[in-house]
Formats: sequence, structure tokens, C-alpha cells
Amino acid sequence: MDSLEAIEQLKDLIEDRKSFDKDKIWDRDIEALKIGIAAIEKQIPKSTYWENSKNGKIYDFGWFCCPKCNEMVDDFEEWKFCPSCGQALKWGEDE
Repeated sequence: MDSLEAIEQLKDLIEDRKSFDKDKIWDRDIEALKIGIAAIEKQIPKSTYWENSKNGKIYDFGWFCCPKCNEMVDDFEEWKFCPSCGQALKWGEDE
């Protein structure tokens, strides 16, 4: 099973839990499953994007940003993970 299949399986489990009578234990199961999905999704590399504006101002230079948290990522290091949120990153040649 790969990451995407695991996410789908966890989403199915959430829907399954929702069909049971409302009870706090099921709510905690659903919360745990959602946390698991978010953790797996962070491990799937997402492409950085180029930005050259902030707060309505356009700059002559630009920077790479994390697709999850939109924070600037230092492209000189070509980080494998965003230092702000932990999202796995994919750079141009990684695609």
C-alpha cells in the first residue's frame, strides 16, 4: 500500500465511523484518523512555487514558497522539507 492508498483507506474509516451512533469515542477515532491523514499528506512532496509580491507590493526579485504554509523557502539549500511546517518539498528537477 502506498501513501495515497493509505490516505484513501483512512478516509473510508472516517466515513465508516460516522455511520455509528454519535459517541465521544468515535469522535476521538475520527480526530486520530484525520491527524494520520495530515501526517501522511505532509510526507508526499509538493512543488514549491515562485513568488515576487507581498502585501500588495511587487518586487524586482522573487523567492520560492512552500505550497502548504506559503512561507519563503531558501532555494539555495533546496530543502527536502519546509523549515516552517514540515511539508515535503519537490523542486523543478524533482518532478
